[in-house]
Amino acid sequence: MPKGFVMATFNDPKTDAAEAAHALRGLAHASRTLTDPDASYDILGALAAGLRSLQQSLEQLAAWHERHAGHAATDDGDRIAGHRNAQAAAAHLRDAASFVGFACGEVDHAHNRNSGIAWDRTASASRSRHVSSATPAATANPLNPAERDGMER
Repeated sequence: MPKGFVMATFNDPKTDAAEAAHALRGLAHASRTLTDPDASYDILGALAAGLRSLQQSLEQLAAWHERHAGHAATDDGDRIAGHRNAQAAAAHLRDAASFVGFACGEVDHAHNRNSGIAWDRTASASRSRHVSSATPAATANPLNPAERDGMER
């Protein structure tokens, strides 16, 4: 078990969400200095699994908001607005789950492509000392996925 690893509770969603956020923050920091090129395959696999779990959690939270909308009210007791807010939250959560599902598919494709790479350890060691933390918008490839990949998926 990795140093500092905390087991999920599987019954306390608030604690588990905080732990997931903490772990992702740690990964964001640690992935800036990837020194083992082969580890990228395992990292992508773990991220894909994490995204699938995130998608499921978002869908479950959306369903929870829908089921409990009748019990919702605003801070000043407006039940109509509370119901409307719960329904709107559910819709946003469903949209987010859909986007995460798309992201998961893209990470799965990257994971699959990564499996076909034989890394040149001598060349990659000098280049992978520090990976840019630039925002995705600044580094995004403007080509459509078929053009980016050079072949159909």
